[in-house]
Amino acid sequence: IPKHYLGSITDWSVTDASGHTYTQAYSGRLPYTFVVADEGSSYVVRWYFPETDQPETYTLGYRVHDALRFYPDGDQLWWKAVYADRQFPVLASQVRVILPGAATVDNYAAYINGADAREAATASLLNDDRAVLFSLERTLRAGEEFEVRVQFPHGIVAGSAPYWQREADAEAARLEEEAAYRERWGPIATVGLGTLGLLLILGGPGLVYLLWYRFGRDK
Repeated sequence: IPKHYLGSITDWSVTDASGHTYTQAYSGRLPYTFVVADEGSSYVVRWYFPETDQPETYTLGYRVHDALRFYPDGDQLWWKAVYADRQFPVLASQVRVILPGAATVDNYAAYINGADAREAATASLLNDDRAVLFSLERTLRAGEEFEVRVQFPHGIVAGSAPYWQREADAEAARLEEEAAYRERWGPIATVGLGTLGLLLILGGPGLVYLLWYRFGRDK
């Protein structure tokens, strides 16, 4: 789990659907134990279980500190629920965001690699607008990440903007500008390149003939 844009993570837990609660250890590979390594830019969780050829479901739990963004118009949670640092696809994914107390959802969004994912994911409001369920409608390829954003009224959660928020806001603004640029100029560039390609296909033989006629033929 990348440590970017959060303070820290505590209260780790690992369980499986067979009823085992794993014990956190500092080292070793004993069955039904797990180790959390702080590797500078990320936390790496490794858990160990007896050899098996049966499918199993594992649940990782943890508490994230200083991960909210605070704004006068509404506080926000951004969370990369599926990270890009993997070499395999994710066939299915759902992200459920439950808001604190009496907070209700002001707005929400989902992103794949920073781009708007409204065509690849659906979102449903639940519990009288106090929760959002995001569901991916397609497979995430290796290297693709899935991020969600939910905004709720300011002041429900006590706190202030964390030290990393300015950097995160600048990054979000940069990605938004890039998306707007692609949306504006992408179709024009596509048409231009297509026209150039068509001219080369149609005009290329004519140009070759003209060069041969003027300079290469035996007069």
